[in-house]
Amino acid sequence: MFYKLLLLSIAAHTALCAKIIEYKFGTNFGQIFYDYSGNNRHAVNGNSSLTLDYDTKPTDRGAFFAKDIENRIKLPPNDVATSNFYLGSKFSVVLWIMTGNSCNITIFCRLSLNSNYVLKIKRLLNTNAIWLRYKQNSDFPSAIFGQNDSFLSGKWQLIVCTLDGLNIRVYMNGVSQIEYTMIYEYSEDIIDFFAYLGYNDNVSPSIEGYLWYFSIFDLIVSQTDYYGGSYNPGNCLVSACPASCDPSILQNNQQYCISINFDSTMNGEGSLCSSSSYGCSNSSYGCSGTLCLNCECNHKSCEIVNNQVNCLCSSTTVSSQTTCTCPNGYYFLFPDCLTCYKECATCNQANICLKCIADNSTPKVDQGCECNSGYYGSVLIEKTSCNICYNECATCNQANICLKCIADNSTPKVDQGCECNSGYYGSVLIEKTSCNLCYKECATCSQASICLKCIADNSTPKVDQGCECNSGYYGSVLIEKTSCNLCYKECATCSQASICLKCIADNSTPRTDQGCECNSGYYGSLLIEKTSCNLCYKECTACSQEFICLTCISTNASPSENGGCLCNEGYYGTNLIYENSCISCHIDCQICNDPILCTKCKDLNAVPSLIEGCNCVDGYYMNENTRKCIECYKDCKICNSSSTILSLSLCLECKNINSNLIDYNCSCPEKSYEYYNECICSDGYYMEKISGIFNCSACQPPCLTCFSLTQCNSCRDENLHVDDNYNCVPSCKEGYYISGIECKKCSNLCKICSSESSCQECFNNADNYEYQCFCKKGYFEENRNCIKKYFSAVMLVSKNNKVGLLFSEETEYSFSSYSINISLSPAYNFSYKQFEINSTFFYLIFNFNSNIPKDTKVIIDLSSNSIYSKSGKTLEKYIYNSSLYEYAIDENSTEIKNIKSAVSSSSKAIIAISIGCGIISNPSSSWQLLNTIQLISYISLGSNPLTTKLKTFLSSFGQYNIVPNAGYYIFSPNSSTEPYLEARRFGFKSSTFLLNTGQIFTSCFTILIMWFFIFIISRLPYFKNARKIKNLLSNYKYSFFIRFWIQSCLEIGICAIIQIRSDILIPQDGHFNLFSAVLCLIIFAILPAVFFICSFINQEEILNKSQDLMKKWGSFYVEFKINKGFWSSQYYLIYFTRRLIYIICEIYLNQILYLQAGLQIFCSVFSLSFLFYYRPFKDLSILISAIISEICVLIVFMLTYFFLFDLSKSVYNLIENLIIGIVLASVFMQFLVCLFNAFKSFYKAWKKIELVRAKSFLKNAEKTINQIAKTLK
Repeated sequence: MFYKLLLLSIAAHTALCAKIIEYKFGTNFGQIFYDYSGNNRHAVNGNSSLTLDYDTKPTDRGAFFAKDIENRIKLPPNDVATSNFYLGSKFSVVLWIMTGNSCNITIFCRLSLNSNYVLKIKRLLNTNAIWLRYKQNSDFPSAIFGQNDSFLSGKWQLIVCTLDGLNIRVYMNGVSQIEYTMIYEYSEDIIDFFAYLGYNDNVSPSIEGYLWYFSIFDLIVSQTDYYGGSYNPGNCLVSACPASCDPSILQNNQQYCISINFDSTMNGEGSLCSSSSYGCSNSSYGCSGTLCLNCECNHKSCEIVNNQVNCLCSSTTVSSQTTCTCPNGYYFLFPDCLTCYKECATCNQANICLKCIADNSTPKVDQGCECNSGYYGSVLIEKTSCNICYNECATCNQANICLKCIADNSTPKVDQGCECNSGYYGSVLIEKTSCNLCYKECATCSQASICLKCIADNSTPKVDQGCECNSGYYGSVLIEKTSCNLCYKECATCSQASICLKCIADNSTPRTDQGCECNSGYYGSLLIEKTSCNLCYKECTACSQEFICLTCISTNASPSENGGCLCNEGYYGTNLIYENSCISCHIDCQICNDPILCTKCKDLNAVPSLIEGCNCVDGYYMNENTRKCIECYKDCKICNSSSTILSLSLCLECKNINSNLIDYNCSCPEKSYEYYNECICSDGYYMEKISGIFNCSACQPPCLTCFSLTQCNSCRDENLHVDDNYNCVPSCKEGYYISGIECKKCSNLCKICSSESSCQECFNNADNYEYQCFCKKGYFEENRNCIKKYFSAVMLVSKNNKVGLLFSEETEYSFSSYSINISLSPAYNFSYKQFEINSTFFYLIFNFNSNIPKDTKVIIDLSSNSIYSKSGKTLEKYIYNSSLYEYAIDENSTEIKNIKSAVSSSSKAIIAISIGCGIISNPSSSWQLLNTIQLISYISLGSNPLTTKLKTFLSSFGQYNIVPNAGYYIFSPNSSTEPYLEARRFGFKSSTFLLNTGQIFTSCFTILIMWFFIFIISRLPYFKNARKIKNLLSNYKYSFFIRFWIQSCLEIGICAIIQIRSDILIPQDGHFNLFSAVLCLIIFAILPAVFFICSFINQEEILNKSQDLMKKWGSFYVEFKINKGFWSSQYYLIYFTRRLIYIICEIYLNQILYLQAGLQIFCSVFSLSFLFYYRPFKDLSILISAIISEICVLIVFMLTYFFLFDLSKSVYNLIENLIIGIVLASVFMQFLVCLFNAFKSFYKAWKKIELVRAKSFLKNAEKTINQIAKTLK
């Protein structure tokens, strides 16, 4: 009954909140503590449920932790619940505890094994306070303490620890004791943790006291769900309670008290547990009422049921002192009865049956049941699920399909029953001996000796007994698979491996040694086919291949390499199939194909004749007797035999060129010699033909050799050479020219010239300009050569990914004139700004659109340029690369969004309150606060590489205007192109001037409408003579518009320049906005000069504070004392000039950041100096506010200057925090000035009211006295 109520309670509570774990130590005890959250995250007593080491003591007041014993309770993971549990960014820890007062104690400890996460709760002895410490990676603050005497000993205390996002709170008895804001939102990694209730962390020992309840939720619980306040007992959770308790325990909306008896040897009412009435002889157990809380349950977790210590069991079980008994079909798994596997009648584990449902079945060792031998079935969930098998089956899975046979030496068949194995035979196989052995050579048989299949491969059953080898195989006793051995591959049959009895191939014969050979007239190599011996070619008597003859049929013929046969030399024939097929050739022929015509001659110096036989080649003649060619006289090309002496020859044509033929003899002319079949004249002579005879004639000086009388081929003098006209002229080397018979030097760097002033070709790397040579750009003249010289550059990358290029010399032009190509590897989207410090150094600031991992390569490619230094040197390298540092975008992070929202909301609230205070007091304090916010908020409009957090913080201050933007109802945001890059980054989404200034002009228009209503009111009879109404209307003429421009000029000027720098898309809207922007910008630009000129002209009236002047232009002067001459009245000259320079710096000096920052700092120093020297304001509080403003802006500009340098991230973080702190402090102090002036105005008004009341009282008193005097008279 208790467990049913418990489950209902859990279900109801779960509907209201999500519990991670929940333990009730007051009702559940033993070595396992049940998790009432329903998540099965059970805790164990001590370190393990298997030992008693460090176990707490069960009492009717919960788990007792003894002093100095180090008792503890281990939360998951443990030996019962092995999985970790994890805490998110929102959770609550709730516990009821009563502690002793002997020392500091550790109540709750949760640690990750890598020590990155820590959560500890302790009680401090010396201060009676709660102690908390947490760690999340690098977020590891010091311990946090509650208030003194908030955690008293000897009484029950409710502790609630909550984490909501970044906020940690700890409550004691419903009262907040600890509040802390974390740096990062809490989130645990999926790693191993260990958690204990009670733990010795080597600093503080474990709990001394009682623990009644502990739970963790994944939401923020309400204190009122657990804390009941003070209560006079009517409901007691144990047998005895104190007279009253505070706090009381709230359960099911009922208040309860618990006994505060601290002695664990007694029950709550003070009776000793060891007495005979209770029977707790073992001091390890406490008692409840008269029961000893000794858990003897096999499942190690107990509760009290009907005044008896029973196992903690579910409502479906029968509970006893030692076990939980489940009904049939269920098994117990703490603390519930779970369903057995479907085939089990009873079980002790999910799948392990003790008894089966089906008859003729047996439990399996792994899961479920199986049918007995001789039966089959699949899902055994019915008594009749196991059916009988076919009569030959020992086991089966269908009626006729056996899995195992009854008969030995048999195998299940695929269709029905069994069959004998190979080597056995039998018919009805219902006995173990039904299969009998076959003859030794049989693989299978139908009778003992008649084989159906043989054991030996390549054999066939014989009709009488046993087996025989197939053709191509031989063997004797065939009782092995290899008993039939293969014959030689050419054998059809054999008696031994290589000795054939019969050949496979036709037209072949067995050989005596091995295999077979083809018969005469046939050929073949591997005779393994019937057709392996093929017929030879018709001209062959024997062959090795069809056309490759070994011997020929025809005489005077031989086998040809190309196939068939050919006639021998001196014979010819075509179809050589007869003995006389080769016929004799002509006597001159070595080879012929005709009786008289040769194709090749016997004599090597002869060629076949087209008529008959052969003819001798040039230089030979035929001896008619021997039919051999005899060589002519050596100089003779063509000769003939003498008609008288056959051994002599007569020359008909000479062999040598330029040779003379005289009387059938050849000879070279005088003064010549033979050289390679040519007669060549000696040096100094040339060949000429006179009257058909070749002669060598003398050359003319200065020729050494010549072609003719007037054409030289070479010169006698070594200093002369032959020119293109075959004349001998002087020889000059490169860089020289001929002048008469002398060589003179060409002009500098000239390689070939015709005169000193006329160069035709320059040396390498020099250009010819008007026949003079000059080194190319980048080259320098050294020793009459042009040598290339280089200058270099190095690439630098800072830790915040500022990328610079430093040149060793000044570049020829400004770097902005060069084309630069920037890329990342791997590729990512980015944009960049280029800044040139001087002509030797420029750097890039990147704007990345995504996260950039470490070691991403940045590549600067200058290869599209030709870059030279001012000294003329060439850049040595045009492509540079280096690795970037890791970059993570945090603009969309929760922290940045929270900063933006918080700063924007705070800014609106502060400005609204300040203006309200200004209306009722001195508005100047509001103007000074507004000035600070304006200057601070537009700092991030420039290109200074501030951190994202700092940019967001500063720019969010400018979002203070709560007036709606009427411009969106009139103008299109697309009337102009989008804003320039820095403006887009700042937050401007459109360039349209009257959209960006819409809130400002909406405010102006609203106040103008108010003037109309005030004017109407002033005409009413009741208000016609009201002085304040008249003053208000007069202020509208001048003061309102002047003050409007003073406070709005900075924002109007910025928005005007953004409009001017864009292009028009929609003509009407765009041009109207452009005209408005130009007009406002002109007014803004000339305002400082106009203000000074007008002030100077009217300085006498200003110094005398003329009433007429002050009525019209008082907004410029009325705030000031003007006690130090003319310049003490010029605060607004400084004000307007400062803002004009501010706009120029933030918009137009983004390429020169050092100058931009320097000018801003100079302007702040100058403004601050003006304030300190002249102290112009009448009201001291306004002067203080103005000085605070200028000091704040100056310090911020000075600190942001450091972002231009390469510093460590920790330094940047320090500067970021300093700027945020200084801005917040400044704004807060100026806000206090506004409040001070408001309170001062209230005080003055109260004083005036008191004065009026006093005058009224005196007047009434005077009347009363007069009346009394009259009465007395």
